[in-house]
Order: sequence, then C-alpha cells, then structure tokens
Amino acid sequence: LDHEARSATVSKDQLLSQTEEIAAIEEEEIDISIPYDAPAQLAYDSSDKSMDYEAFKAKYEADAVELVKSKQPIDISIPYDAAAKLAYEATDKSVAYDTFKDVYEAEAVALVKSKQPIDISIPY
Repeated sequence: LDHEARSATVSKDQLLSQTEEIAAIEEEEIDISIPYDAPAQLAYDSSDKSMDYEAFKAKYEADAVELVKSKQPIDISIPYDAAAKLAYEATDKSVAYDTFKDVYEAEAVALVKSKQPIDISIPY
C-alpha cells in the first residue's frame, strides 16, 4: 500500500466534510419519549385481544392501581404494652386491665432484676 492509503491524516476538505456530517447528526432531533399508555399497549399487543383496546386499557390501569395499593407499607409496630395485653387476654379478666397491667409490669421488672448477676467477689 502506498502512503496515501495507509495515512491516518485527513485533508482539509475531508475534515470539513466530517465536521459537517457530525454537526448534521447532532442537530437531528430524536424523540425518545414514551407514550403514557405504552405499558397497556404492550400488554394488549401480547394478549389474546379478546376485548377492544379501550376496555383492555381501563382494566389494565385499574389492575395496576390495585397492585400499587397492595404494595403500600402497613403498620407492623408493636404497642408498648403488647405483652401485658396478651397476658391479660389469657386470664379470666376478673381484674380491670389497668390494674392487671400495673401488677404485670411490676412482676416483669422484679423478674428481670432477679436474673441480674450478683457480685459474689470477695474484696481484699
């Protein structure tokens, strides 16, 4: 191959031509927006088309809303006095809950304190 065929340099005319081509590509607008109902349209296209598109779209959107609602967070917090309430439910309820709760919590605290290690070291 001769030098011209192997050369990586470009002439002034080639450079201007390439620059104009790049500018034309950059100026060309490309629409990349997605239609609002694209998911419904895609689902309809892959369905058996047993109903018309408008009815399918309404059902698809209603199902989507229900799915989102089902994913909403639920409150799984545990009330502070849950243990006392469970213990009270297991009793004969001969005492008012507030009285039971006070006694239950006092007994629970006493039980925890009784489990604390006792220092049996001998001071020298």
